Amino acid sequence: MASKIQNAYIAGIIDGEGSIFIRCQNNLRRRANGCSSEFFLVLDVGNTDKNLINYLYSLFGGTTGRRKDKRPNTKPMFNWRVTSKKAMSILEAVYPYMIVKRQQVDIARKFQQTKIQTSERRYNKLSTKTIKKRIYLMNALSSINRYSGRIQRRNKNVCI
Repeated sequence: MASKIQNAYIAGIIDGEGSIFIRCQNNLRRRANGCSSEFFLVLDVGNTDKNLINYLYSLFGGTTGRRKDKRPNTKPMFNWRVTSKKAMSILEAVYPYMIVKRQQVDIARKFQQTKIQTSERRYNKLSTKTIKKRIYLMNALSSINRYSGRIQRRNKNVCI
């Protein structure tokens, strides 16, 4: 893991350039097996400096890529992404140094607790209560991301 100085630096990167969100996938294989949608936490950082993305990858692994932009005269955008337990462990390590995205990390913690409480396996069917809680947390996190820190109520049942 990273040192305290690196964690503080990484917290600044995530605060300024990062995204924390919950993804929901409802693929055919899961439905064919009678299973619930799959929810997972995502930590993503985008930047035009590929060296920064490579630095994060060298510390934590994950995946890297290049985002396509069709607008003319724009710099290439690179991204680094980690998911689930790895994303949460990074967020926990940098949390003391975060300023902007602390509320998002708090929601991510609550979401990860639903994964621990259910002892989730790859193709389990989740209870309706767990699914509703995860959808609520996913929407709450999305609202904060969209509206700069203010939770907005939305009734959006995507992914059931």
